[in-house]
Amino acid sequence: MRSLSAKAFGRAKDYLMTGGRPLEQARFKYLFEDGSLDEVAAALATYQNPDGGYGHALEPDAFTPTSGALATSIGLRVLRETGATADHPQVRGAVGYLLTTLDPEEKVWRIIPADANDYPHAPWWTDENGSLRQGFGAYEVNPRAELVGQLHTYATLVPADLLDDLTERTIAVIEAEEQEEHALICAVRLAETKELPARYRDHLAPRVRDLVLQTTSLDPATWSEYRPQPLWYVSTPDSLCAADLAEATQTNLDFLLARQAEDGSWKPTFNWGGMYPEDAATSERDSTSVLTYSALAQLRSFGRIESVSA
Repeated sequence: MRSLSAKAFGRAKDYLMTGGRPLEQARFKYLFEDGSLDEVAAALATYQNPDGGYGHALEPDAFTPTSGALATSIGLRVLRETGATADHPQVRGAVGYLLTTLDPEEKVWRIIPADANDYPHAPWWTDENGSLRQGFGAYEVNPRAELVGQLHTYATLVPADLLDDLTERTIAVIEAEEQEEHALICAVRLAETKELPARYRDHLAPRVRDLVLQTTSLDPATWSEYRPQPLWYVSTPDSLCAADLAEATQTNLDFLLARQAEDGSWKPTFNWGGMYPEDAATSERDSTSVLTYSALAQLRSFGRIESVSA
């Protein structure tokens, strides 16, 4: 199996430390250099609003400063991976934001703020007469499934009956309908939540595994395009679908290694199609920061970096 050489790892680190966002720099230090949760939280705090939610292009393709569900799911994802507990002020703020912005009738969160059209954004975030709601399945799985998993992690902050209701609603939709590939990522994250009660996980996991196997492209020739591939759904060797996609995941890791750019980074395969050219360049740089950190984290978890143990 191929591994990321020490020299290539050094190039990736140099890229992050000189061209990456402070958040990915702090996450890198936490994962590889005994950095602290406090350093990560300090970098993440620049994206958090007084209402507890996250915005300010934490999701690099939407420049609105307003808090939104997608950006808040990213913030909570970072906090969880660095071990933040329910008493952390950013966690309490984010959960409070989610509880106050949940649609009381449909029990979903709008994926990005309604004012996103007023700021530079990728074309897929343009909302025309409710097109986002329609395109994202009424938000019933994306972003709800991942957010429900995060609320289970911090269940002491959430009314138990509300959390049960949200979980049951989300699982019912996943069971009843085919899922778009990004919604399926959210479903995988819910099914992999350690704090998800067994009565839900045992029900949900087989369905999610089936959907992942139906959705994932196993043809390496398609991976240069923006197509669902094993590493979208298998983030670590302990992932829900790791055994199902074991061989394909190893091949996908070889592909990931080959995609490293000369400057040490991993770059997006998508673009804004000519919209907001100056802002699109900023978004591409920030997305490269995210993708470079994510590539290094995945390679580390699978033991694919020389002299770096998982």
